Amino acid sequence: MDIIQRFFESKSSPVASFALGLLKGKTTMGEEFNLPVEITDRFIPMLMQDAYDLIREKGPAGIMWELPGMFGVGSQTYTDLIPLESKTATGKPTIKWRQHPGLGETLLNKLTGTKVEPVGVKTKYDEAQQLLKQGKKDEANAIVNSLSETDYALYKKFKERDTRIRHDEMKAKLIPLYNKNKKLLGEGKGLEAKMNISGLTDEEYKIYKAIKEEDYRTIQE
Repeated sequence: MDIIQRFFESKSSPVASFALGLLKGKTTMGEEFNLPVEITDRFIPMLMQDAYDLIREKGPAGIMWELPGMFGVGSQTYTDLIPLESKTATGKPTIKWRQHPGLGETLLNKLTGTKVEPVGVKTKYDEAQQLLKQGKKDEANAIVNSLSETDYALYKKFKERDTRIRHDEMKAKLIPLYNKNKKLLGEGKGLEAKMNISGLTDEEYKIYKAIKEEDYRTIQE
């Protein structure tokens, strides 16, 4: 229902979306409703906002991606989320994710001197993950060990998020394989089904078994 609601809210006119956001205290993206930013955005053509996002993300070449929109072709830009340091209700450090500032917010931030800066430890996290991919475990551990207690708590938040995303991606990839093998087993082709999973990594096989157990529980219910 939330997704359906956001879909129809995103189709509303600029004035209607402004009124909805003001009443809810949230934008259609679920972020806190910032009155000055929302007012500013209503006076900036969407074409300029999309062009700004594309140039920021892809550099000068981004303007080429905006050309279809200049000739009336419908388009939409999607930017990566940026991590900001926040605190839980109990005061523990955590990560809050939000969209990159748009053109309106950027202009206001320059006027007011406001800065929206990603969590500093994100750079350390990315560096450590890159070293791990290169097999340089000791160097990666050295980076982790150099972190303060607060930064390490934030580091773990990034790791948990990446682990969750990787798990979901693997599960989406393995569900069709499980359904295929389920059909093969029903046809008595157990050897073929076994061959299909012989190349899975330990992590993939663990997720595959979890899909199987979840399916069995559903059948029993």
